[in-house]
Amino acid sequence: MEPVLIVIAIIMGVSALLCFVVVVHQHIGKGMVFTNAWIHASKTERAQMDPRKKILERRLARNVFFMLGIIHIVLMIYMIFLLTFLLYIFAVLTVVSCIYTIVRTIKNVRIYKALGIK
Repeated sequence: MEPVLIVIAIIMGVSALLCFVVVVHQHIGKGMVFTNAWIHASKTERAQMDPRKKILERRLARNVFFMLGIIHIVLMIYMIFLLTFLLYIFAVLTVVSCIYTIVRTIKNVRIYKALGIK
């Protein structure tokens, strides 16, 4: 195995670990909400944001970062063992995570409209 692949595998493992740390923080409700509105808002605006919207956005971020962590683990294992079928699993996981993110975002927008959340 080449040293470059080992370094890439280590990077993938660390990024997977970071993704899972974000998952845990989103699950327990700590840390920032991953939206532009949250990032650019002041502390007073953040305090006034609707908690129902924050819960939906945290759920989406948690699930997306979980899938990213799994994808990084699959790539890490591929870099170590060079098993070709893992590339197919990577491709399927990537497509599924993209579709999930789009569908879940559309559902969240519908929920916001139904609840009257801005």
